[in-house]
Amino acid sequence: FWMRQVEAVKEVSFEVRSGHIYGFLGPNGAGKTTTIKMLTGLISPTSGRATVFGKAVPSPSAMQRVGFLPENPYVYPYLTPREFVEMCGRLSGLRSRDARLQAARVLEQVGVLYAADRPVRRLSKGMLQRTGLAAALVADPELLILDEPTSGLDPVGRKEVRDLILREREHGRTIFFSTHILSDVETLCDHVTILRQGRVLVTGTITAL
Repeated sequence: FWMRQVEAVKEVSFEVRSGHIYGFLGPNGAGKTTTIKMLTGLISPTSGRATVFGKAVPSPSAMQRVGFLPENPYVYPYLTPREFVEMCGRLSGLRSRDARLQAARVLEQVGVLYAADRPVRRLSKGMLQRTGLAAALVADPELLILDEPTSGLDPVGRKEVRDLILREREHGRTIFFSTHILSDVETLCDHVTILRQGRVLVTGTITAL
């Protein structure tokens, strides 16, 4: 309550086109996660406006079309990955049978199906990250918002996530992801916005930049 206020982002403006992989780049503390929290309705901006699918945020109808992976996904430790992903599917509006089938499909897709029935408290950080990614995919979203999706993964895991992002783009999905790893941006992205100290430093195509 008595802490000094910090201006996290200011005059940040960008547009993400459908079907593109859009990189949101910057060092730690640049304002990437704060921007994502505003886009997903988790916090409110003090000024300005943002839209997702043409609807002003926060918009429950727009968020039904979004899959979100936070930087540090919290998975209830007393659940298994299968139970957690099924629960996320039900919360996204899937019927019980559809949620069960989709959970198995996306857990296999992210490489966690072999551990789908282990208690989450016994999983590594990388496996937790993959479980969070499966939860983001379970409702077949049109837009994936990923905050540091390769955090905690080993080199093989990072490559698998990069390959998954490319496959999702091929299926027509739009991917918006924040990172501070330049090689991932150069490998994956069509467009990029770079933040520094809460402001847009540069934005454009990878080729132009």
